[in-house]
Amino acid sequence: MWRHMSGQDGYVLPVFVVFMTVVIGIGAITLDAGRMYTTKLMLRNISDAAALAGVASLPGSTSNAIATAIEYAVLNGADPDKVLVEVSSNNDKLMVAVTKTLQLNFAGLISAGTVNISATSTAGIGVTRQARMAQPFGIEDAVFVIGESYVLKVSPHSSDPPPYGNFYALALGLPGAKTYSQNIMYGYDGWISVGDMIETEPGNMDGPTSDGVRYRINQDPGATFDKFVPSSPRVILIPIVDSFEVNGRTTVRIEGFASFFLESYNLSQDEIVGRFMRRIVPGDAAWDGGVADYGTSTVKLMR
Repeated sequence: MWRHMSGQDGYVLPVFVVFMTVVIGIGAITLDAGRMYTTKLMLRNISDAAALAGVASLPGSTSNAIATAIEYAVLNGADPDKVLVEVSSNNDKLMVAVTKTLQLNFAGLISAGTVNISATSTAGIGVTRQARMAQPFGIEDAVFVIGESYVLKVSPHSSDPPPYGNFYALALGLPGAKTYSQNIMYGYDGWISVGDMIETEPGNMDGPTSDGVRYRINQDPGATFDKFVPSSPRVILIPIVDSFEVNGRTTVRIEGFASFFLESYNLSQDEIVGRFMRRIVPGDAAWDGGVADYGTSTVKLMR
């Protein structure tokens, strides 16, 4: 009997050793798999941020786009030697690939000691076709020069008033002076798309225009066209319309979007003066073309 039990003990020990080896191996692989997963997520966040930052320089400067993407990736923890950036042939997409060599703490005992983890993100930039927070002003479709001074809204007192009773005002959301003034102060909190038919707001609306525009300017009185923060209330989004040669309250077609810096409000002439500018805004873009470019773009991750 004693010899039989001793034989069983000798059998159990090797089995136990094999079993524990398997358990430890599975645990090691699980721990390193978790590290690989979190590293992948980290790299994805880095490549996303770098792609969005870099694509904002397109299509104007591919060199700036590439340099900015690399800079953002490195600032977020990437190895500069393991960041790859490529720009599409038509300069409207930017790809960022980030790689990290991960040292395996446990699984390396039973497999290779390191593994390369990578993440790739592609961001695109296109002409804005849908946006929110627009101002209740419309500009007739034309060619605008970025940086030059323009009169945004005219009045009956101007030297060349419109003959149709519409002075480039739009009824966004609801008609009426109160809504019009609120939309100037805070922007219209609704989506507008290229192709939408929007009602005009007839009449001069000089009081609501003055209140709204001066409110925005007074929120950032020291800003200038050459020196302002992107979130300045003096930077506004303007719908471009097909024509204001219409009588009374009627509809006009949205053709696109322009961005405008409010410089001043001429009280005696009821005129808004400012400059067109290039800007990136939230929304949706015409990724396949078909929308005229008035200087306002939208970016998004394409992947």
